[in-house]
Amino acid sequence: MKSAIVEREVGDADAERALLVEGLDKFPSSWKMWIMLGQLEARSGPARVEAARDAYAKGCRRCPTAAPLWIAAAKLETTLGNAARARAILEQARLRNPTDESLWLASTRAERRWTSLMWRAASRTSLPRTPVAENVDSSVTRASLLNCSRYS
Repeated sequence: MKSAIVEREVGDADAERALLVEGLDKFPSSWKMWIMLGQLEARSGPARVEAARDAYAKGCRRCPTAAPLWIAAAKLETTLGNAARARAILEQARLRNPTDESLWLASTRAERRWTSLMWRAASRTSLPRTPVAENVDSSVTRASLLNCSRYS
């Protein structure tokens, strides 16, 4: 893992990928290496997004109790604009780890962020004005309704 970090600092993505794959062959339950592989693939550009998703999915299957791995997978989907997919990942994580507070916290923060983004987007769009009913008799006022014998 340390060698992969050195390769990342140097900027050699191929060597980093090779070291992570080799490390995961020997230690498939190392959730940190799964996160590192997912981050590497996500950094490699849009063509490698499916590889990043695959790395996170395999990691979540091999290390189902690793909350940081689930959260990293959800963050990838959030950065790609897939809020529904991120929500599903966090929901699966909470179902498998119902007592893990970090998953509940990440879910709550994500929902608040998505809700505020939706409200901001909605406030930017102008809603059509609703026309005022023209067939209402202007002589009917609140005062005339209150003075009606029926309401006395």
